Amino acid sequence: KLALERYFEGRDEAWGDDLGVLDGTTQANLFRFAKARGMRTAFERPTLSELMGADAAWLVSSVRLVAPIRRIDAVDVSIDAALTAAMNDHLLGLRD
Repeated sequence: KLALERYFEGRDEAWGDDLGVLDGTTQANLFRFAKARGMRTAFERPTLSELMGADAAWLVSSVRLVAPIRRIDAVDVSIDAALTAAMNDHLLGLRD
C-alpha cells in the first residue's frame, strides 16, 4: 500500500491535538482527491515501520504542495512520481 493509503485509511475524524498537525485546506483537498480514487481517509500517525514499508510517502503543505519523502533515517525510500504529479496537478488546479 502507499503511505497515502495507509495514512488516510480508516476513519474520518478531526485531528487530535496529540498529533501536532493542523487540520487544513491542503489536507482536506487531498482527502477529497484520495476518496475520489477509492482510497479511504483517516487521521493517524503512521509508525516508522509503516513508512519504511510504504510504496511512497509525502510531506504536504499549502506552499510546497506534495513533496515526496526521499529518505528516512538515511535510507532511500520509494517515490511514486505519477501519483505525486497527480496530487500536485489536483492542488494546482484548485488555484485556477
